[in-house]
Amino acid sequence: MRIKKTLKKLPFSIRQSAKYLYGLLPIRLRYGKVFWDTYNFLQESQWWSREKLEEYQMQQLSKLLHHAYENVPYYRKTFDERGLKPKDIQDFNDLKKLPLLDKDEIKKHRGEFISKIHKKCHLESAHTGGSTGSPLHFWHEKGVTSLKESAFFWRMWNWHDYHWGEKAFVIKGSYEIGDRIEYNPIDKIVSLYNPIINPKAVERYLKLIIEFKPKVIRGYPSLIFLLAHFIIQNNIKLDLPSLRMIFCYAEKIFDFQRIEIQEAFKCKITDHYGHNEVLVLMQKCKENKDYHIISEYGVTEVIGYNKKPEVRDDQIREIVGTGFNNYAFPMIRYRTKDWAVISKQSCKCGRVYPLIKDIIGRSGDFILTPSGKLVSPTIISFALRYIKNFKDIQIVQTSTDIIEILVVPDTSYTEEEGLKFAKGVKARIGADIETRVILVDEIKRPFKQKRRFIKSEVSKEFLGIKK
Repeated sequence: MRIKKTLKKLPFSIRQSAKYLYGLLPIRLRYGKVFWDTYNFLQESQWWSREKLEEYQMQQLSKLLHHAYENVPYYRKTFDERGLKPKDIQDFNDLKKLPLLDKDEIKKHRGEFISKIHKKCHLESAHTGGSTGSPLHFWHEKGVTSLKESAFFWRMWNWHDYHWGEKAFVIKGSYEIGDRIEYNPIDKIVSLYNPIINPKAVERYLKLIIEFKPKVIRGYPSLIFLLAHFIIQNNIKLDLPSLRMIFCYAEKIFDFQRIEIQEAFKCKITDHYGHNEVLVLMQKCKENKDYHIISEYGVTEVIGYNKKPEVRDDQIREIVGTGFNNYAFPMIRYRTKDWAVISKQSCKCGRVYPLIKDIIGRSGDFILTPSGKLVSPTIISFALRYIKNFKDIQIVQTSTDIIEILVVPDTSYTEEEGLKFAKGVKARIGADIETRVILVDEIKRPFKQKRRFIKSEVSKEFLGIKK
């Protein structure tokens, strides 16, 4: 950590030189023991039988429950209140003896979820993106959680023939306003943050992509879609023979986005399901059809409206997760508020992971400016750092020049917070648009779905998307 802090204080040119030198190290040294132990294990376990995978899951679950009972105050209290001990959880069905966990409960008892054996130096701050309007702050296990996470993703990327040392172009958002481009010489990645969609900017982006010749593009589907939409609308012929794959993440990719991205970039597109809480991971293999529920990652439950397990084919059920890779701040039976369509089929790839047909309930709209510019909900969500004291929030676009910001305030909310947030939203939209902060008692959520952070029928009509 001291080395990293020292490097950050050095001039940019020296930092880049240090990165180039670090990149010359053998890959086995750069990634370290935690990563390689996990990665090598995953190469073997992906071909295990369902029975062996479930046996492994129960071993890991038992280990996690014993740790939580012995070292995490919240779970010691939870077990004791129910007269339970970790040994009472003998199979997956017994897991329902423990209560479901939600975001509000964690916020209320956040300090009680921190493991007593993890000192402050063992903790790494993490949070949800706030794309649904209510960010959650928690901790990861430093030097463990992120490295194990990387191993799971490198295995998936390998499934799609993307390997170490191959170039990637990443398109995503950031807290800063305005677009920014960075190059990581170690991993051969060019990152484009907050793309601006206008002729001059897009010409610059496309020139960079063509010259860089990436094998893959990774990023937020809403941002890649905006770029693809511009390419199609302006009849731009993109000559990019090096590009083989687009990996979408962080948001649900909608069919209308997938169609235009495919048309613009002319390559295969895939996506996965996961979240910063590192509890559930669903990835697609080379067949690129259903999502594989990654069993080594944790225990994934799908529950019905009565909060009971449901496994019938084609049924829509809520995703509940218990992850194995974060002992610093364990979350057991966490309700993601995301909904999935269950599949009881098997995959041609030969892996026996349970399958999910589709992820639903992560919907979000774009904001349409008076000039016809489309702004991603992910970009706007970064303005949430200006407002802390709220129970719920939603942005509603009623016309091209008016945005209503619905806020359910908590007791510490101030008018200044709301005005700062409105100003931050307006700055990210970058247009002459009126923002109104409206305090409400409740924001209703649609049945079976996670309520959208941005709701705009205006942009849907502009894009020709049916309700």
